[in-house]
Parts: sequence; C-alpha cells; structure tokens
Amino acid sequence: MPLSKIRGSRRPEAARERIRRAIGTIIDYNRQCSDPNGFWYINVNLLREYTGASPTFITPLLKANADLITRHHEHFKITRNHNQTPAHKAMPISQDPALVIPEDPAQIKSLGEIVLPGQEAEVGESASEETTEA
Repeated sequence: MPLSKIRGSRRPEAARERIRRAIGTIIDYNRQCSDPNGFWYINVNLLREYTGASPTFITPLLKANADLITRHHEHFKITRNHNQTPAHKAMPISQDPALVIPEDPAQIKSLGEIVLPGQEAEVGESASEETTEA
C-alpha cells in the first residue's frame, strides 16, 4: 500500500506500518552511508521525531525487532551518540531529504526483515526452516 494512503491515518495498523517503513528507511540509509558520522541510531526518540508516532506504537516495534536493530547497530558500530556526533546533525531526521520514506514500500530494501509485533515467532520459524534446509 502506498505511503500516501497510510500517512494521515490515525488507525493503529497504519501507525505501525509507518514506523516499520521508517525503520527500514533508516536501516537502508545507514547501510549505504559512507560517513560514519552520518549514521542514525534507531530508538524511540528518533522514530518519534521522524514519524510523529507515539511511543505507545514505537516501543512494541522496537521490541519485536530488537535483535535485528542490535545487530545493525553493532555491525556499523552505531551508538546513541551518532544522533548528535560529532556535533548536532545539520538538520533533523524528519527534514533530511536523503531520508524520505518512499511512497512505494518495494523501494525499502530491508522492509522484509522488519516484523510487526506478534510476527516474531513466524519469522523465527521460517528462519529456522531455511537453516534446516540449507
């Protein structure tokens, strides 16, 4: 579903999907970023600023994707300080033209890795099946 169809919606499902796409957009951005100071540390405060969503919706998504986000941060050595270092970012994440959430979710390469709350077991089961088959 295009972003424009869920952007203004106040439905919980739409809020969760906007946050999911925001996480994917940040992960994709970090994966392509050549400047370590340009990385973004994914947390409640950043996602609230980026999406305007309530922590009530953000926190469950962060918990559901905690392993993925932790691995991502560790791989790129991203810490909380990256959202300010070496000095405050030139512009807030919500205004950065490089971090516009795409209208078409297919353009978010990492979106398939990000689960909604309650889907963690399904993803774990399919991952273990893939491991067994390989």
